[in-house]
Amino acid sequence: MASLEDYRRPLDKVSTTQSATLAATGFIWTRYCLIIRPINYSLSVCNFMLGVANGFQCVRAYRHQKALVHSESRLSVGQSSAQSHIPYASRLPASRPREMADRKFPRDS
Repeated sequence: MASLEDYRRPLDKVSTTQSATLAATGFIWTRYCLIIRPINYSLSVCNFMLGVANGFQCVRAYRHQKALVHSESRLSVGQSSAQSHIPYASRLPASRPREMADRKFPRDS
């Protein structure tokens, strides 16, 4: 239940290390619960859900951090934040051929 409550937290507050560790712990204990005798299915389901919930949370936090790094790197390429909304093609020097200015570059998106 506590893992489900973490979905309400802002992604910048979620620790990818902690989520990955809890996911690994959940999957390891799931395997252990299925090896021991007598097999404890209820505990294995509980640990499996712990692994799935925290694995999903880890992926969400990782994607959020990558998006932040990507947006910061776009601004640190030498353009100010005021220029970041201007398409790249309109900032090309006049000496470039027009067909180059009409091409779409990865930074335009």
